[in-house]
Amino acid sequence: MSDLVAPAILVVGAGIVGRCVAWYLARTGAAVTVVERDSDGDSLTSRASLGVLTRPFGGSDPLSTFYRDSHHLHETVAAELMRETALDVGWRRLGG
Repeated sequence: MSDLVAPAILVVGAGIVGRCVAWYLARTGAAVTVVERDSDGDSLTSRASLGVLTRPFGGSDPLSTFYRDSHHLHETVAAELMRETALDVGWRRLGG
């Protein structure tokens, strides 16, 4: 039996979605490289995904459900990052 080699994965975009994808893949043992158009990572992709995390409350339609699920996942990811890296990403539950 041959030794298994971790997959090499390229993630394009260092916004919140790209960084989360890379982080979760790396946690499974994958060799992950993230590329971003802007070398400092402060790009449109970083700011564009912020809308995914809005409207934590609302109706029962699929989009409102997606917003609530995303909102909950962000809270979970922020807690995991704090626990594993001591990095406070500034997540705060506000309102309602």
